[in-house]
Amino acid sequence: GGELATQFAELLMDMWGCSRNKKAAVNGYYGGRQTYGPSSPSSLSVVYPRNFKYTLGKHAEQFLGYDQHDSQELATYLLDALHEDTNRVTKKPYIEKPEQGENESDDVAAAKAWGLHLQREDSRVLENFMGQVKSRVQCPTEGCGRVSTTFDPFMYLSVPIPGTSDRTLTVTFVPANPQERMKNVTVTLSKNASIAVLQKKLVSHLKELGFDGGVSEATLEEKPYSLQPEDICLADVWSNEIYSF
Repeated sequence: GGELATQFAELLMDMWGCSRNKKAAVNGYYGGRQTYGPSSPSSLSVVYPRNFKYTLGKHAEQFLGYDQHDSQELATYLLDALHEDTNRVTKKPYIEKPEQGENESDDVAAAKAWGLHLQREDSRVLENFMGQVKSRVQCPTEGCGRVSTTFDPFMYLSVPIPGTSDRTLTVTFVPANPQERMKNVTVTLSKNASIAVLQKKLVSHLKELGFDGGVSEATLEEKPYSLQPEDICLADVWSNEIYSF
C-alpha cells in the first residue's frame, strides 16, 4: 500500500517545481503537514506524469492504455485510493450506524455520527473532501409512524447539470373562441414531465400573456370561466393536419 499516494505526491511536487531532496521526504510518509516550496525557476519544465499513469493502471486496470476515460470516474477512484493509502486507522473496529434520537438535535447527532466514523476512517483526504448528509426515512405504512434519521459520510455527490434534463417546446394555442387569435407559447419543462405538467405550464404562461378565459375582453363580454389545465386539449399537428391528440 501507499504506492499510488507516493506517485501522486511526487507528481504534485514535479508540477510545483520541488527539488529532488524535498521529493525524497515523501517516500514512506503519508498525511503529514510539511509544505513544499518551488525550486529555482531554471528547474521548471514540462511535467510528464508517466510514473503516476503507470502506477494508476497497475492498481486500476480500467485506466490502462490511452483510451478516453470519464473524469468523474477517475476522480472518484483516485480520492478513494488516496484515502485508503493515507488512512491513519490501521485496525478498524466494528461500529453500528447510529440513528438520531427523538429529542436529539441535528448538531449533536451529526457530531456523534462523525466521531464514530473517525474511529474507522481518518486521513487528510477525509479532512478536505468528506462531509455529512442527513438522511430521513419514514415508514409508509399507515399507523406505523417509524422514522429513521441518520447522518452519513460522503466524499462526492452526483448532481444533474442544469438544463440537461429539460426541454423547451413551442406550442401553438388555439382558443375555443373564434374571435381570439392564436398564440405561440414557449415552455420549458423536464424531459420526463407528464401531459398534466405541460397543461399546467401552458395555463400559467397564457395567464402571463393576459389570456384567462374563453371570451376576449375585446368583445366587452364577461368571461364565463377562468382557464383551467383540464381545459387544454393537446394535439400533434403534421402537414397542417391533426396527427394525434
